[in-house]
Amino acid sequence: MGKTKELSKDTRDKTVDLHKAGMGYRTIGKQLVRALKMGRVWVFQHDKDLKHTARETKEWLRKKHFNVLEWPSQSPDLNPIENLWRELKLLLLPSDSPEI
Repeated sequence: MGKTKELSKDTRDKTVDLHKAGMGYRTIGKQLVRALKMGRVWVFQHDKDLKHTARETKEWLRKKHFNVLEWPSQSPDLNPIENLWRELKLLLLPSDSPEI
């Protein structure tokens, strides 16, 4: 099994606090996106696919000064982009059409 990078202690604590407050995974994901204060700063998120974690890829991202979101593998429930895709589908698809 490959090496995984854990979320920061601060992010883990925020997640636990939001969960204890009764929030669901989607709401927690939205809160974490807001907490990243992405405003005008872009944060690059990718999964733990080998091509994303390759030494050459990491080096290129570092040289280009990309902010990379630390993300544990196998955590789709807290993936912020999934919330955005859902919102986009709700805006674009009529309510009576089958889900994609």
